Amino acid sequence: MPTVRIHIPNPAALDGETPINFATVNTTVNVEEQVTEYFLTNLDSFGYFDPGSVFGNESADMMLQHFLYSSDSGVQIGQGCGLVPPNWLFNGGGAAGGFAIRPLWFAGVGGSFDGSGGVIPEGSCLPIPVDHALSFISAGADGPYLIQMTFQPVPKTDQDWDLPVSPDQIAVGRQPPVE
Repeated sequence: MPTVRIHIPNPAALDGETPINFATVNTTVNVEEQVTEYFLTNLDSFGYFDPGSVFGNESADMMLQHFLYSSDSGVQIGQGCGLVPPNWLFNGGGAAGGFAIRPLWFAGVGGSFDGSGGVIPEGSCLPIPVDHALSFISAGADGPYLIQMTFQPVPKTDQDWDLPVSPDQIAVGRQPPVE
């Protein structure tokens, strides 16, 4: 399964809206292990990651199979990761578009993964629709940070059908006609 690691040496807070600056980032790709690593500089701010920058605009949604959010000071109240819709940065983003964020993990604010130590357990399978991105925030200067995400494509059987099954096909048990 493809894994992305983002190394952020800057101790500043993650702002939720600054994407990786691919002009300055050092990138390594291990094709055999399916690991892509981004090494940001001490001057880089960070807070926004688009999985499409690694996987391209695939036709299948991706699932966040495993997630690690680690900081030098440990998990702090206010650290979090949210799912953001397409063009979120271009339509205000940040505080102005905060209501568009769907929380995936937030520490200390009643999120479903509280007490996890910054790790979403293996197999949680949080879906990330095509064209959506991840927003990372922290309330304080808790870095440096390491963010690791392992993805897998949503199985074809879990994606929408092209032709929905009609009620009579369900009741009678007939299969849709083959074209």
